Amino acid sequence: MAMRHEEMVIGCVNVRMKITMVVVVDPRR
Repeated sequence: MAMRHEEMVIGCVNVRMKITMVVVVDPRR
């Protein structure tokens, strides 16, 4: 794995933000 710890943290934050946006945009879930 060539990714650094900071990059993995940023990636996790981006994924969590995307999931949060989907939940907020689609409250039926």
